Amino acid sequence: MKNYKTPSTLILLMLLVGITGCIGNETDPSTGTGEASLTALENKSPPTLGLELIASGLTAPVQYISSDDGRMFAVDQTGIVEVFDEDGLMQEGPFMDLRDRMVDLSPGYDERGLLGMAFHPDFVKNGRVFVFYSVPLRAGAPEGYSCTNRLSLFTVSEDDPDAVDMSRERVIFQIDKPQMNHNGGAITFGPDGYLYLPLGDGGGANDQG
Repeated sequence: MKNYKTPSTLILLMLLVGITGCIGNETDPSTGTGEASLTALENKSPPTLGLELIASGLTAPVQYISSDDGRMFAVDQTGIVEVFDEDGLMQEGPFMDLRDRMVDLSPGYDERGLLGMAFHPDFVKNGRVFVFYSVPLRAGAPEGYSCTNRLSLFTVSEDDPDAVDMSRERVIFQIDKPQMNHNGGAITFGPDGYLYLPLGDGGGANDQG
């Protein structure tokens, strides 16, 4: 489980590219067509695909992303971020724990929580991490609304590169949400260096509110 987004699509694309490459690069000298490559392809053994268990115990993983320093990170909607070393082993203790700051999630179904995480393009140098998550409705928000979604900046601990300093949170942006659903999702830096943040709509049946 190397990518929670679209692993099956990625594998399919890789196979199609490989097959297309074989057909396009080999031709039958006598006919000038790709019949020779098709025959060779038919005689080859079918590719072998498999699954490898990376971690267990996650509740609702929404991202599995790289920090570009050899480590991978599993972002869980429940507010936990786990870190995996270069050998794919999950480290003891979470990289980040936002559970005590988040809105209480419904145990049956909820679309709030830790929605996305993104590393600064210069993360290896500055240790900056951005998260988008749901907190209890802030003071002054419209009465009856569900929660406030917050974009915040954290920095990795100076003493432990596998943990965020949770005492230093810089709130960058907040938006009040009328319903618990349709909250947006993963955040990411574009090639232009800007951080992109999906907000979702109002949610609820017929987008009430």
